[in-house]
Amino acid sequence: MADHLLQPGFALNEEGFPTTPGYAFTPVLTDAPLRARTSPLRYKEWDFYQITNPRYTLQVTLGHVSYAGAIDVVLFDYNGLRRRLTLPMILPFRKLGLAPKADAEGTVSYRDDRYAISVTTEPCRRLIEADILHSRYGACRLRLQLNYRPDDQGILVLTPFRQPRCFYHNYKQNCMTVSGFLALGDGFRADFDPSDSFAVLDWGRGVLPFRHRWWWSNGSCRLPDGSLFGFNFGVFGDNSFATENALFYQGKASKLGNVAYTRGARFDQPFRFRDDADRIDLTMTPFFDNHTSIKALVVSNECHQVFGRFDGFVTLDDGKRLNVCDMIGFCEEARNQW
Repeated sequence: MADHLLQPGFALNEEGFPTTPGYAFTPVLTDAPLRARTSPLRYKEWDFYQITNPRYTLQVTLGHVSYAGAIDVVLFDYNGLRRRLTLPMILPFRKLGLAPKADAEGTVSYRDDRYAISVTTEPCRRLIEADILHSRYGACRLRLQLNYRPDDQGILVLTPFRQPRCFYHNYKQNCMTVSGFLALGDGFRADFDPSDSFAVLDWGRGVLPFRHRWWWSNGSCRLPDGSLFGFNFGVFGDNSFATENALFYQGKASKLGNVAYTRGARFDQPFRFRDDADRIDLTMTPFFDNHTSIKALVVSNECHQVFGRFDGFVTLDDGKRLNVCDMIGFCEEARNQW
């Protein structure tokens, strides 16, 4: 497979088709929802932040992922204790004013009588702040700073589907170090330290088939010498033009071809990841399945997001081999109908 490298431009042409499917290491494409030849309800957009350390995972979502808006803040530990601080809501299309590019500077915010949340993108950092006045845990406060270097690379893909005018415009950025806290009204507090807390941004826009499925695996860590390493693997849509598979080392991306994994019949059994060029051999030993299932009328979602510890090796574009030991990451399998 020869991946196609994308150039700056719009994600869609005037006829509503993806301009040129492919990949890039920076968010070179601009969202163009008004060019999509479909009902506004079919257009999906989300900014998803996941912050992980050895104690907790925190997920913050802003977007319109179905027929309702989504502003969601969820914290869970790896023993199954979950704290959801917000609820889904009905919002007019594009009410949140999400940015047309993954690296666009500015603030996305929402406020009502229950809570206020904002995400600010500045050079080399993102600030996530929330004040939740009414939750089952009392008044809650979230303050996070996600830091990265000016030339850090990620992985962007523009992916078509078999269905006409369906597409997936996505950018993922790994290895952001995180400082801050989540304080709940019941006295609980989760702290995030840049020494062991890392964030991934999953920035997505698209018109997706009503029924679809994907798998996605991701992780970031500090290696023993202090260098930052991360990976992103996944399959979604028609990947014949490009995959989203990449390694990240000290801010630079190394592109991979096809990546696949095998696992046992149960989600608590090891996952083994290999690529088509023998550049990666990683085994994930699971320790927690963040299983979610939602069904409402014709809309449904089921996802097994399995967290585990990765061991093995990877080889960068320049031939440098990195040994990976006890790295926290996840692999998820999702089936959606929305």
